[in-house]
Amino acid sequence: MRLDPNTHAIFVPVEVYHDGEYRAIQMLVDTGATFVSVPPDFAESLGHDLSQATRHITLQTANGLRDAPLITVQRIRVLGVDANDVDAVCMTLPSENKLRGLLGLSFLKHFDMDVHFRRRVLRIR
Repeated sequence: MRLDPNTHAIFVPVEVYHDGEYRAIQMLVDTGATFVSVPPDFAESLGHDLSQATRHITLQTANGLRDAPLITVQRIRVLGVDANDVDAVCMTLPSENKLRGLLGLSFLKHFDMDVHFRRRVLRIR
Protein backbone atom coordinates (compact mmCIF):
# COMPACT_ATOMS: atom_id res chain seq x y z
CA MET A 1 0.00 0.00 0.00
CA ARG A 2 1.25 3.48 -0.80
CA LEU A 3 1.61 5.78 2.19
CA ASP A 4 0.45 9.38 2.08
CA PRO A 5 3.54 11.57 2.65
CA ASN A 6 1.37 14.31 4.18
CA THR A 7 -0.19 12.26 6.96
CA HIS A 8 1.03 11.63 10.48
CA ALA A 9 -0.73 8.27 10.81
CA ILE A 10 -1.22 5.10 8.79
CA PHE A 11 -4.83 4.24 7.94
CA VAL A 12 -5.75 1.02 6.13
CA PRO A 13 -8.97 -0.33 4.65
CA VAL A 14 -10.18 -3.32 6.69
CA GLU A 15 -12.88 -5.91 6.05
CA VAL A 16 -14.34 -7.59 9.14
CA TYR A 17 -16.28 -10.84 8.52
CA HIS A 18 -18.75 -12.61 10.80
CA ASP A 19 -21.45 -15.19 10.02
CA GLY A 20 -21.11 -14.77 6.27
CA GLU A 21 -21.39 -10.98 6.40
CA TYR A 22 -18.67 -8.38 6.24
CA ARG A 23 -18.36 -4.70 6.88
CA ALA A 24 -15.63 -2.33 5.74
CA ILE A 25 -13.96 0.15 8.07
CA GLN A 26 -10.89 2.37 7.98
CA MET A 27 -8.52 1.63 10.85
CA LEU A 28 -5.41 3.23 12.24
CA VAL A 29 -2.44 0.84 12.35
CA ASP A 30 -1.54 0.88 16.05
CA THR A 31 1.33 -1.35 17.16
CA GLY A 32 0.81 -0.03 20.70
CA ALA A 33 -2.73 -1.42 20.88
CA THR A 34 -3.06 -4.93 22.26
CA PHE A 35 -6.33 -5.57 20.44
CA VAL A 36 -8.17 -4.61 17.32
CA SER A 37 -10.77 -2.05 18.34
CA VAL A 38 -14.17 -1.59 16.69
CA PRO A 39 -17.08 0.66 17.65
CA PRO A 40 -20.00 -1.10 19.38
CA ASP A 41 -22.45 -0.20 16.59
CA PHE A 42 -20.07 -1.74 14.04
CA ALA A 43 -19.84 -5.01 16.02
CA GLU A 44 -23.62 -5.10 16.40
CA SER A 45 -24.08 -4.57 12.64
CA LEU A 46 -22.20 -7.87 12.18
CA GLY A 47 -24.55 -9.68 14.54
CA HIS A 48 -22.70 -9.47 17.87
CA ASP A 49 -25.03 -8.93 20.82
CA LEU A 50 -22.80 -6.95 23.16
CA SER A 51 -25.33 -7.14 26.00
CA GLN A 52 -24.64 -10.91 26.02
CA ALA A 53 -20.84 -10.63 25.82
CA THR A 54 -19.24 -13.10 28.20
CA ARG A 55 -15.80 -11.48 28.15
CA HIS A 56 -14.97 -7.96 29.26
CA ILE A 57 -11.62 -6.30 29.64
CA THR A 58 -10.40 -3.21 31.44
CA LEU A 59 -8.11 -1.17 29.21
CA GLN A 60 -5.72 1.66 29.97
CA THR A 61 -6.45 4.30 27.35
CA ALA A 62 -5.22 7.85 26.84
CA ASN A 63 -8.42 8.92 28.64
CA GLY A 64 -8.03 6.55 31.60
CA LEU A 65 -9.34 3.08 32.44
CA ARG A 66 -12.29 1.76 30.43
CA ASP A 67 -14.25 -1.47 30.62
CA ALA A 68 -15.30 -2.90 27.27
CA PRO A 69 -16.70 -6.11 25.77
CA LEU A 70 -14.13 -8.38 24.13
CA ILE A 71 -15.46 -10.34 21.16
CA THR A 72 -13.94 -12.71 18.63
CA VAL A 73 -14.53 -11.92 14.98
CA GLN A 74 -14.33 -14.77 12.52
CA ARG A 75 -12.03 -13.10 10.01
CA ILE A 76 -10.28 -9.83 9.34
CA ARG A 77 -8.82 -9.00 5.94
CA VAL A 78 -6.27 -6.23 5.41
CA LEU A 79 -4.32 -5.57 2.21
CA GLY A 80 -5.02 -9.06 0.89
CA VAL A 81 -4.10 -11.03 4.03
CA ASP A 82 -6.55 -12.70 6.42
CA ALA A 83 -6.49 -13.71 10.08
CA ASN A 84 -9.18 -15.87 11.63
CA ASP A 85 -10.67 -15.75 15.13
CA VAL A 86 -9.29 -12.34 16.02
CA ASP A 87 -10.09 -10.81 19.41
CA ALA A 88 -11.48 -7.30 19.20
CA VAL A 89 -12.44 -4.86 21.90
CA CYS A 90 -15.69 -2.94 21.36
CA MET A 91 -15.37 0.69 22.28
CA THR A 92 -16.05 4.09 20.84
CA LEU A 93 -12.88 6.07 20.37
CA PRO A 94 -12.77 9.78 21.27
CA SER A 95 -14.75 11.72 18.69
CA GLU A 96 -12.25 14.56 18.34
CA ASN A 97 -9.83 12.33 16.43
CA LYS A 98 -12.51 10.89 14.10
CA LEU A 99 -11.11 7.36 14.48
CA ARG A 100 -13.51 4.47 14.12
CA GLY A 101 -11.12 1.58 14.71
CA LEU A 102 -7.62 0.48 15.60
CA LEU A 103 -5.71 -2.33 13.92
CA GLY A 104 -3.86 -3.69 16.93
CA LEU A 105 -1.67 -6.63 17.78
CA SER A 106 -4.45 -9.21 17.99
CA PHE A 107 -4.38 -8.99 14.16
CA LEU A 108 -0.84 -7.79 13.45
CA LYS A 109 0.88 -10.57 15.46
CA HIS A 110 -0.10 -13.05 12.72
CA PHE A 111 2.06 -11.32 10.11
CA ASP A 112 5.27 -9.55 9.29
CA MET A 113 4.81 -5.88 8.56
CA ASP A 114 7.22 -3.64 6.67
CA VAL A 115 6.90 0.12 6.77
CA HIS A 116 9.22 1.99 4.42
CA PHE A 117 8.60 5.65 5.11
CA ARG A 118 11.11 7.03 2.60
CA ARG A 119 9.69 4.78 -0.13
CA ARG A 120 6.15 5.44 1.22
CA VAL A 121 5.19 1.77 1.30
CA LEU A 122 3.40 -0.44 3.84
CA ARG A 123 3.42 -4.23 3.35
CA ILE A 124 1.74 -6.88 5.47
CA ARG A 125 2.69 -10.47 4.71
